[in-house]
Amino acid sequence: MYLFIFSFHMPFFFILSGFVYNADKNQKMKFKKYAVKKLRPYVIPYFIFGILNLFFEIFWRLVVTKEVIDFSFLFFRMKGLILCTDDMSAAGAPIWFLLCLFVSGIIFFHIPRLRLKYQCITVLLFIVIHYILIRFLGDYVTFILGFPTFFIAVFFMRVGFIF
Repeated sequence: MYLFIFSFHMPFFFILSGFVYNADKNQKMKFKKYAVKKLRPYVIPYFIFGILNLFFEIFWRLVVTKEVIDFSFLFFRMKGLILCTDDMSAAGAPIWFLLCLFVSGIIFFHIPRLRLKYQCITVLLFIVIHYILIRFLGDYVTFILGFPTFFIAVFFMRVGFIF
């Protein structure tokens, strides 16, 4: 059941995001206003819940497991939270999709403004870029802010938008 659900839940999430994207309303908006509008529902909750999860992890380690927490542990976790990398705490890692959705939405904002031919080329190019980055650099580079996952997220958003 775990493998079945994890095989489609995030693509489905981004497909739904594209499906509910209101191009008519958003195309009338300036980019800066759109980006600021998306900060509140995605970036702010990401940091609020990330910090709460970090406090919970610190509490758990200090009280339950009686571990000693040093500065390097806190620096490592805060760096992971700020950059949205794998350095996040286990409790904070599940909220990565909020920043990914923010960045994907910012990119997706521009796609409906292109001609249809260029929309398709752009999205296909994103798939190729994602594959190349993951295939050849995935084991050697720590990606930040959900990069390059947002490239494939834009593809799934486009699929949902088409439907």
